[in-house]
Amino acid sequence: MLLGSIADPVENVKFIDKLLHLGVSYHFEDDIKNQLETNFTSCHNIFSGKHHDLSSTSIVFRVFRQYGFKMSCDVFNKFKDIDGKFKETLIDDVRGMLNLYEAAYLRVHGEDILEKALAFSTEHLKSLTKKLSLHLAK
Repeated sequence: MLLGSIADPVENVKFIDKLLHLGVSYHFEDDIKNQLETNFTSCHNIFSGKHHDLSSTSIVFRVFRQYGFKMSCDVFNKFKDIDGKFKETLIDDVRGMLNLYEAAYLRVHGEDILEKALAFSTEHLKSLTKKLSLHLAK
């Protein structure tokens, strides 16, 4: 399944993320590193031509950063409004907000957009906990 998901680089990285969450990625370390390296070298094309949501963008960013690739935080610029703030419409995307929150923890010094992403996602996720199911709120 891992090798079969390489047709779409974003879906491939999302599959790798699932392996990480399941705790079985260590079985496929060499394959994962090879696929991420291939995807990263063509990274300039990974988001071009397709609209990817906040969740997918955040997952791809986080997985690349977790594996030591220097993914640019500029991929989050499309989620900002003309004032440079994250769009308020993102608040309704709980999964996207959770993934943005996780991705923001992989920031390095000077990445202001990720500082803002952490503050934005933290604030809105806390306010959403009262509205969500108990499982998702946890």
